[in-house]
Amino acid sequence: MVFYRELATLVISGVDVVAAMDILQGHGNGRIKDIAARLKRHISRGGTLADGLSALPDFSPAWHISIVRYSETAGRLADGLNRIADYLEKDYSMFQSLVFGLAYPVLLLHIAVFVLPITSLVTCGLAGYLRELLKVLLPLYGIVFLLFGIRKVFKQARFKNIYDLFSVNVPLWGKLTRRFVATRFVRALECLCASGVTIIEGWKIAAGACGNSIVEKSILRGLAVIERGGGISEAFSATRLFSANMIGMITAGEKSGSIDKMLGSMASLCEKENAVAVAVMVTVVPVFLYIFIAAYIGYRIVMFYTSYFNKIFSF
Repeated sequence: MVFYRELATLVISGVDVVAAMDILQGHGNGRIKDIAARLKRHISRGGTLADGLSALPDFSPAWHISIVRYSETAGRLADGLNRIADYLEKDYSMFQSLVFGLAYPVLLLHIAVFVLPITSLVTCGLAGYLRELLKVLLPLYGIVFLLFGIRKVFKQARFKNIYDLFSVNVPLWGKLTRRFVATRFVRALECLCASGVTIIEGWKIAAGACGNSIVEKSILRGLAVIERGGGISEAFSATRLFSANMIGMITAGEKSGSIDKMLGSMASLCEKENAVAVAVMVTVVPVFLYIFIAAYIGYRIVMFYTSYFNKIFSF
């Protein structure tokens, strides 16, 4: 996001791409410096920016490269770079909302886990405190690391379909995942079409950009409709991912001929719905954490008084 935004700003200011890479090398962070140096070497040998980015697949996916290539050809490179940066900024902003919304209850959970066993420090010493602490932390972090390990394994190419299928079918989280993936597709398609990519090629590239193989198959059902000569609204309807309101918007855009504007409006509507879904997520999930914390506090209180009275009655 930062790389594309800074490069677009330099290009708008009249700086040529090679000089822009020099500036990014001098003022960017470590990752940006490395990317700028590699791109400068490629462009200095007569290559295009799009070809240089295609040699960096871990940095620029195919749809980024397509936008840059078409924008370069049309002489609107800065517009294409800004579109990619806008897309990445919105995607990052939504992710931040989810993380920040869940940060407080997770912090509160850790405070409860570390503070409440202090009673064991008084009654059983440091060894007792650590024993009580590990009783909670080990299972808690064991589950977290297990889930992380499973995710890491299933993100590999041979297991990706299984992971993608699981991620879109988990209750609550699966619905949010489908929303995010569908929005990513619409926003990528809007950027591609605005850059001059044909709807068929743009649809195919944007489907690959969505990041989930299960949803990608649903989206490609729509591509088959377009290839048979059907309308774009029919294609969106065939995916079974979008609401009737969104289909109505794209139908209106198709009739007026302003597809890229309607795709932009549709993407904005998707993002608003995602914001609502994230708000629900960060409201519901903390409730379960608070219930867990309350149950843990109750357990600690009961255990403290049980131990206290046992010692009294033992005299």
